[in-house]
Amino acid sequence: MEIYFRTKYLTFDNSFDGDIIDCVKLTDQPAFDHHLLKNHTIQNGNKASKSVRNPSLNYGNLVEVVQMEAVAYVRGGKYFGARGNMDAWNPRNNGYKTVCYNIQGNCPGFVQVTKGLAIGVVLKPLSIYSNSKTMALDLSIWQDHVTGNWWLKADTENIGYFPKSLFNHLQKGASMVTWGGRIKNNNYHSSHTTTQMGSGHFSNEGFGKVSLISDIYIIDEHKKSKQPSLVDHMTRRGCYDIKHINTSTGMVLYFGGPGKNKYC
Repeated sequence: MEIYFRTKYLTFDNSFDGDIIDCVKLTDQPAFDHHLLKNHTIQNGNKASKSVRNPSLNYGNLVEVVQMEAVAYVRGGKYFGARGNMDAWNPRNNGYKTVCYNIQGNCPGFVQVTKGLAIGVVLKPLSIYSNSKTMALDLSIWQDHVTGNWWLKADTENIGYFPKSLFNHLQKGASMVTWGGRIKNNNYHSSHTTTQMGSGHFSNEGFGKVSLISDIYIIDEHKKSKQPSLVDHMTRRGCYDIKHINTSTGMVLYFGGPGKNKYC
């Protein structure tokens, strides 16, 4: 079992898929098109910044008729961060691209501070079905205890942050954390979408064939890092599923699915 998760194993391509990455001043990035960020002071490291406001997600609204998910979650406490090594696949997509898949999606206000990694670019290499090596990225998110901003890190590099006032309910920690996959299904009441999740295969196929998240941790109310006690949730098991297992090296999630099939 080999999991390569350091960013040095990944390159970022801006040509073969048609993406163009522009070099702009830090103060000219799309985050500051947000009308509530006009006077924002950028936080670098532990420097303070001003905050803005925008609605946050409520888990009660996550499972809608147009969304399908296979996730494992923890709730019931206060959480100030989360981490997981997430492998990278190239699932079939039916063209839906209006979620928060980059900094210009439906979640404006993300302030990028690094020059080394762009949000939304194509990752290479990717995991390959039935290969003994899976390519993954070590991702973590946590709340700065001084500013309250929520930071995103890939491996050892701080990518950027969401100012705390973008959220209504994340001012002082989160009440729930989820890991897994989520897709949009426009055909909920008729034929199911063919969009795949992860590798496009169900969790029972295991390592090398299914999307996985390993080394799962949360930061609790005491600011301590620990493994959570997870609960699995699936909108429709025949479409996408998930399971978490404890191994000698820590907790692992297997999840995914093909979308439309005879059981979905």
